[in-house]
Amino acid sequence: MKDIPNSEFNTVIDKGLLDSVLCGDNSETNSEKMLSEINRILKPNGVYICISYGSEDQRKEYLKNKNINFWDVKVEKVIKPSLALSGNINDEKDPKNCHYIYIMTKLI
Repeated sequence: MKDIPNSEFNTVIDKGLLDSVLCGDNSETNSEKMLSEINRILKPNGVYICISYGSEDQRKEYLKNKNINFWDVKVEKVIKPSLALSGNINDEKDPKNCHYIYIMTKLI
């Protein structure tokens, strides 16, 4: 991504990339690098949308890391489509039955 100029995009959409990075070796270092690069390529007030299986407790520690504290983070929890379509939404409070949509606005 070093070829991409600074402040090039208004929006970055991530469907599972952060989850994948966090499953690999050196996950903390690699996720910090990834999020720093996303911040670099976003315009001021740009938005990073991250769709994840990780609950707020699991992801906010990375998204609000002391070294990457340049987002205003909002979170939406949605029940997995397979459960919603089946009408079986009784277990929506169980984190494994939900997706989390993190909407982060660049502060700087």
